[in-house]
Amino acid sequence: MNDVFVLGTDTEIGKTRIAGLIAAYFLEVIGAFPNNGLEDQLPVRKLITQKWIQTGISQHEIDLRVHESIIRSSSLDTTTSQSFLKAVFDEWDGFNNDRSPFEFEFPGAPNLCSFLENSSVSVDKIKQSYFSLSDSFETVIVEGLGGAFVPLDSQTLLIDVVCDLKLPVILVIGNKLGCLNHGLMTIDAIVRRDIPLVGFILNDCHELETDEMTLIADSNEDELKRLYPDYFLGRLPFSRNICESYQSFKKIGPLIFDKCMDDIKP
Repeated sequence: MNDVFVLGTDTEIGKTRIAGLIAAYFLEVIGAFPNNGLEDQLPVRKLITQKWIQTGISQHEIDLRVHESIIRSSSLDTTTSQSFLKAVFDEWDGFNNDRSPFEFEFPGAPNLCSFLENSSVSVDKIKQSYFSLSDSFETVIVEGLGGAFVPLDSQTLLIDVVCDLKLPVILVIGNKLGCLNHGLMTIDAIVRRDIPLVGFILNDCHELETDEMTLIADSNEDELKRLYPDYFLGRLPFSRNICESYQSFKKIGPLIFDKCMDDIKP
């Protein structure tokens, strides 16, 4: 299994939810969730989630905890034992420093946050934290922050680190007005840097309340599928309910899983 980086075209477009859904689906498929009543089965280090930089922790729940909440909610329709899930998350807790190497109170870009809080972001520490998890788990699902060109410090952009590590990318495109420009530029940036691209998910990050919004969203899907059919993984409809989102994601999950199992070509 390959590690994977969940990159977004923007902020607040569903990266956290999709990272959690990917983790839930992968765990279900690779057998980390027992469905045979073996409640005393010990967790194995098959998969873990990571977020290199968390900002705005004074205002929002930490994204890694949201991943875990999504996994719990997604497993409610299975025979997964809650005791097993607790053991998995207890194991993850032992890696908290590597899962979230940098956390900031202010909800801004990392370079601004570090300036305001008289701190700094170390790219070397980010890489060391990633390698620590990669050495300990079969698969690491890393959630990005903001978009591809978010500055981490005065010299390094997020996409620079992803490129250095050659992490396969799943791109989340928030399905709204303007996403064609953001999505196409980000895909182009990924491909030009020879970063392995698993594909992109078009996420309906807002409820489609009018015919106009529906027309725009459907047109976005048609255009992206026309331009990059080989990279289109699927469209995730809007829902406030995690279980409902997971059932929709199960139509996308098999394609992602199969691609991540194979040798992904840039």
